Amino acid sequence: MPFSGQKMRELREEAGVDREQLANEVGSTKQYISHLENGVKKNPAFDLVERLAKALGTECTAFAADGVAEQEEPPTPKKKPRK
Repeated sequence: MPFSGQKMRELREEAGVDREQLANEVGSTKQYISHLENGVKKNPAFDLVERLAKALGTECTAFAADGVAEQEEPPTPKKKPRK
């Protein structure tokens, strides 16, 4: 599952937590949190993703890129008219 730093930033801001607070909560550094949010680092360890999710009150899938977290029904194919 691709990780989205942008989604992490949105969730952090919605929670009213700054980077330093989040870093302290999950046992990381403010700089590493910043690197994740800005896409400098793209593949955090799964245990860190779990801690981030817990700290922000969400599920790990909330950080998924490209809408992976939001499972939608595939569109129903339209029937083509017969000729």
